[in-house]
Amino acid sequence: MGQAPAWSEEQVEAAAQELLATGATLLRGVLPPAVVAEMRAAFEPELAALVEGRRPRKPNEASGDGSTPNRNGYPDGPNRGPERWFMSAELRQPYLAVLEAQPLLALMASVFGDEDVALTNIGSDTPLGVGSIHQEWHQVGRAPLPAPVPTPSAC
Repeated sequence: MGQAPAWSEEQVEAAAQELLATGATLLRGVLPPAVVAEMRAAFEPELAALVEGRRPRKPNEASGDGSTPNRNGYPDGPNRGPERWFMSAELRQPYLAVLEAQPLLALMASVFGDEDVALTNIGSDTPLGVGSIHQEWHQVGRAPLPAPVPTPSAC
């Protein structure tokens, strides 16, 4: 897979400062368009299988305790609000390409130093169809991060 250009120390530092200050940062251009297209090509049939009930839900895709109905009261319906679906992708290529992205690796080294960093989940919260609503910023992790990094958040 192609690689995006490396970031300068200044770019990494700016992203690290934004992450430390706000708990989030946007890494534009980290993955080459061809890699993003490959991820999308792998993702779309997996999401369709989940939505159509051809793929069993993983515990974190249901009500939180693995039982059905999910937290919205639908045994086979959207699991993150009206017409919004959460899906965990398998930790495999093409999704693991994020771990080959120099800017992301440099950012993690800047924030975490020499600490071991583990990727525990690759997921998507995908709105489908009419009636989907935007989510407010919310906590997505329970694992504590070294101070002063806030707990991961998502929208």
